[in-house]
Amino acid sequence: NRIVPTALEVINDVVDQKRHRFTEVLHTTTDGTQPGDVFITITQPDLQLRKLIEAVHMAIKQLFRQEGLDVHVVLAKMGDQHAEQFLFCYPRPPRRSIADLQDASCTMSRAKDSGRIQIVPDVERAAERAEYLMLSTSEMPEQGSLVCVPIPLRDIHDIPLVLSVSVPERNFFDSWQEPLWIKFFASFERRIALEYSLLLLKTKVVNATIR
Repeated sequence: NRIVPTALEVINDVVDQKRHRFTEVLHTTTDGTQPGDVFITITQPDLQLRKLIEAVHMAIKQLFRQEGLDVHVVLAKMGDQHAEQFLFCYPRPPRRSIADLQDASCTMSRAKDSGRIQIVPDVERAAERAEYLMLSTSEMPEQGSLVCVPIPLRDIHDIPLVLSVSVPERNFFDSWQEPLWIKFFASFERRIALEYSLLLLKTKVVNATIR
């Protein structure tokens, strides 16, 4: 079972890049450097989030040893009822705008509301069934499969983000594999939640400094 080791391997690469940035700042910091300036310099959660989204993309390709696999990854900021903003997309923007996802019945919204991973094994087949009315086609590939993963901030009991991954292959993400995909995404979930918390903190500090 290579799911967890593969996820940890690519995450460790992202962490190593962060550590390298810290080391560079350490070598350039002088006695006169203000602590706030150091915090702003070393805390780059937007960069780390982008790298984590790229790492999800890379890990799935490595896991299945398919370099040509067309994996599409989106990290969306969620409101109370639906997606509000695409924070990061890799390797390209979604086919539709964020307005198309502002529906409480779409898969991203269901992931947030339920707090559980949502898997659509076959988009085309799901579209033929009546229960597909509970899904939204706007975040789907034209064919293939989709998984949406809630990213909770457990300390404040909120799910501010949902990670969406789509692949144009039927049954690539399958419901019977849900426990395995939960393990795979769990490592990314923790790191994404950490960096998003840092993003909120950095934004608050910067705004306070400006005032």
